[in-house]
Amino acid sequence: MYPFGAQGAIFWEKQFRATNNHFYVNCRQVKPLLEVTKQEEKLTQKEDELKQIREKLESQLRSKDEYEKRLQDALEDKAALAEQLQAEVELCAEAEEMRA
Repeated sequence: MYPFGAQGAIFWEKQFRATNNHFYVNCRQVKPLLEVTKQEEKLTQKEDELKQIREKLESQLRSKDEYEKRLQDALEDKAALAEQLQAEVELCAEAEEMRA
C-alpha cells in the first residue's frame, strides 16, 4: 500500500508535519472560523426572519386598529340611526293619536 511500508508512511507524515507545521496549524484554525461563519450566517438568517415577523406584526396591528376604528364609527352611526328611528316612531304615534 505505502511504498516505504507503514513505518515509512508514519515517518514521512511526521516529517511533513514538522516541515509544514503552519499548514496543520492553519487547518486547525480554519475549522473554528468556518463554524463561526456558519453561526454568523444562521444568526443573520434568524435576524432577517425576526425582522420580517416584526414587520408583519406591525402591519396586522395597524389593520386591527383600522378595523376597530371602523367598528366604533359603525356603532356610533347605529346609535344615531336608532335615536332617529325612535324619534320618528314617537312622532308617528302622536300623529295617529291626533287623527283618532
